[in-house]
Amino acid sequence: LKQTKMEKYSKWRDQRSGIHPFIPVQNKNSSDGLSLAQKFILSPILAIIKLPLLLVNLLWLALMIGITSVVPIPIIRRWVHAVGCRSLLGLLGFWWIPSRSVKVQRATRLEASPGSTIRAGDVILANHTSYVDVLYLAFRFAPVFTALPNTWEEDAPQGVAIQRSFWGALIDAIIEPEYTAKDAEPIDVLRKRAQSLGVPLVIFPEGCCSNGRTVLNCIPVLEGSDIKPPHIHVIGLKYEYEVFSPSYSVGSFPIHLYFLATQLKNTLDVRYVVPSEVPSTKSSDTSNETSYETWSQEICAALPSILRLKQAVLTAKDKREFKGFWYGYWKSYNKRE
Repeated sequence: LKQTKMEKYSKWRDQRSGIHPFIPVQNKNSSDGLSLAQKFILSPILAIIKLPLLLVNLLWLALMIGITSVVPIPIIRRWVHAVGCRSLLGLLGFWWIPSRSVKVQRATRLEASPGSTIRAGDVILANHTSYVDVLYLAFRFAPVFTALPNTWEEDAPQGVAIQRSFWGALIDAIIEPEYTAKDAEPIDVLRKRAQSLGVPLVIFPEGCCSNGRTVLNCIPVLEGSDIKPPHIHVIGLKYEYEVFSPSYSVGSFPIHLYFLATQLKNTLDVRYVVPSEVPSTKSSDTSNETSYETWSQEICAALPSILRLKQAVLTAKDKREFKGFWYGYWKSYNKRE
């Protein structure tokens, strides 16, 4: 059955890495007595306790975010997101979230305060594997989120994104609606808007959620932008788990939330690329398009490097097509060459 499933979705096996980046990660099931007791006894009890608390916390957060949108004071905005999102993370089993600054070539720990150099109007580039990513980044930075166009004919749209609120980013991570370049604005416009709010701008350059086993090919979102280091920051998010993976690429969201909330402990490892490791300039020759591509690829290559993952060639457009086949609203699909 497993082999049949893999063959069914073999069109979306990444040619470079050999990995399926979209199929949900299988549970690490165990038949011992303790695991069975947790699954059939403890998990329902935790669900009865946690799910109402999650709902109450979401309602409180919605109310407070609504108030802070009327009175946009940066410190209050950050406090509301920090308290609300950290509470949600705790209820989902993320009791402790370790973070560290790392070098690109060697993901070794450095004596630095992770994220301390991120300022208002800066751009954060992060990989995307779950709606939990949104909760963590909102907890740390209360940023302006973005979505990227995920449908195009020939080449991916460059240098543009769609502004999204915290709630919009959560919805995007769960259902991944279709976006086109017509919906988008230049990155510099969004940066200035974030700066006026006193917060950074978050971009998921992959443009969608993968299953966390690889990093998808990034969309050239920084092309045409005036942003340069030290105002560009790269953050890697990686989930460690014992039974159920927090990564969410496709499938039933209520079921995923249930299993995530009823797992006793979940682990999110956050890795910040040290500022000196981000390429400092696009090129001395700004008119050279190849130089931009090299600069952009070097920045995006930092993500798989610090996460110890392979870089895929598949993109957000491939994910959209995979979802159509997965959910059955595209009954037949011949993947382009």
